Amino acid sequence: MEGRPWKPAVVTRNANLDETVGRRTRVTFRRALLAGGLGLTTLLVVGGLLTALLPFEFSALVGLPVGVLAGLFAVVLALGAPLHAGTPAARAVAAAATVGYVVLGLAALSYANVAGFRGTLSVTEWLVVAVLAGLAVYAGLWLRDRRPDSPT
Repeated sequence: MEGRPWKPAVVTRNANLDETVGRRTRVTFRRALLAGGLGLTTLLVVGGLLTALLPFEFSALVGLPVGVLAGLFAVVLALGAPLHAGTPAARAVAAAATVGYVVLGLAALSYANVAGFRGTLSVTEWLVVAVLAGLAVYAGLWLRDRRPDSPT
């Protein structure tokens, strides 16, 4: 019997899901920024929700470490995921990263009290601004990808 009609069961050391061998992607600066923003957003959402929803007094002692772990997990997933420009997943990651960075920027402005910013917006209003910015990024990327001469 010549040849094998089946694939060998042994997976080569650096095998990727698309049956190529070697490095699948390299981490670019843009991908690292997206992963960091996604991790920050995940930290804020998971940590904030657990802190608010747990029924005991020191809920932040549970909520924040779990949020940090969830954020780190999101960073690892974003760095390793095969995100291709122009896909809904890539747009969603960019929008979620925007939310985290906008909240971080508004918190920094409030902390430094730049131009009397402290107390101008509540934390709830920060979240509304951040979600609107994330939606604007998603819509902008979606419109860019719909153009026939789009680079993606």
